[in-house]
Amino acid sequence: MKTTLAFIWILQAIVLAAPATASGHDGNDKESEKDGPAGSSLTIGACHYGLNIDRNGVSEYYEIEGERPPRVSGSLGIASLDFGFNILAGTEYYGPWADQGNFLDMNGWKSIRVAWEPASVTIALDRKAHVSLVAGVRILADNYTFSRPYTLVYNDMDNVVPAKIDGYVKKSKLVATYIGIPIRLSFRIGSDLHITGYASGDLLLNGRTKYKKPKVKGNISCFSPFRISAGGSITYNNFGVYCEYGTTPLFKDGTGADTHTVSVGLRFGI
Repeated sequence: MKTTLAFIWILQAIVLAAPATASGHDGNDKESEKDGPAGSSLTIGACHYGLNIDRNGVSEYYEIEGERPPRVSGSLGIASLDFGFNILAGTEYYGPWADQGNFLDMNGWKSIRVAWEPASVTIALDRKAHVSLVAGVRILADNYTFSRPYTLVYNDMDNVVPAKIDGYVKKSKLVATYIGIPIRLSFRIGSDLHITGYASGDLLLNGRTKYKKPKVKGNISCFSPFRISAGGSITYNNFGVYCEYGTTPLFKDGTGADTHTVSVGLRFGI
C-alpha cells in the first residue's frame, strides 16, 4: 500500500509540474489552456487507489472500491455436514435409576452423530463480509452406544427403566433424531478461515432403542422433547472441526438421570 501511494503522489507531482512548464510558453499557448473544457480533470488509478486532479491543480485522493460480497446469500442442498462422536457428561442418577449402577457408560467411538443442514441464509454484518450471521435448518441423528449389554425398556408401571440383556449382544444403543434451527455468528479471517460460535434449538422427532443380535428395535419416550445446544467450529476452506454441548439434559425430567451430550467431530461447511 505504501508503494502504491508513493507511486500516485509521484504522478501527481509530474502532473502538477506540467502547468508550471506551460507558463513559459507564449500567449497563444495560455489562450489554448483557457479554452479547455471547464470540467477538465485527470484521474490516475493503481491497485485499488485513485487520484483525481482538476485543471486548477486541486487533487482528491480516494480508494477504488472493488466488488462487494452480497449482503444476503443462501445455500440449498448441503449447507453443512457434521460427522462426530457423542459422550455423556455430568451424569447423575436419581429416582428409579439411582441403584442401577453406571449403566449409561457409553462407548464414545461407536456413539456417532450425523448432522445435515440442507438450507441456510447468511447475512453479512459488514460490507466486506468479515462478520456474518447464519441461520439454517438441520436434521441430526445422535447415537449412544452402551459399553455394556444394557438397554431401556418399559416396566409394568409404564416407566422407562434400564434392563440388562442376557446372552451375546453385538451392540446396544439409543438413537435420538432431531430437527433444529442453528444460529451462527461467524468471523472470517482472510478468504478461507472461519471461526464460528453458535446456538441451536432442536425438536425431538423420534427416540428409539436398538440392539443385536438378533436385531430388536423399539420406540422409547424418555428423551427431552426439546434441546438447546451451544457450540463452536473452526473451518478452513469449508473443512474443519466442531465441538457442541447440550445445555439441556438429554432425558426428560423425572426419568432417572441428569446427563448432557458433548459432541466433537468433523465439519464440512462453516
